Amino acid sequence: MHDNRSAPHATTVPADAPAAYLLDLDGTLYTGNRAIPGAVEALARLRHRQVPFRLVTNTTSRSRRMLVERLGGYGFAVDR
Repeated sequence: MHDNRSAPHATTVPADAPAAYLLDLDGTLYTGNRAIPGAVEALARLRHRQVPFRLVTNTTSRSRRMLVERLGGYGFAVDR
């Protein structure tokens, strides 16, 4: 696994920061029918800093396509 802490932005990442993140959807990135304040910007910062992350959920009532559409509607830059 690539260690992003050796990248040029290393001065802004604590040495003990996790190498990657798993982020749950409901209750972490959005709740109800809206994004949680700061969540869209937080994902954008992770991308900008090239910190690996994956979005996860335990929902079985929505397809991946539906979840991507929902996140996009809340302002998240997501695909597939």
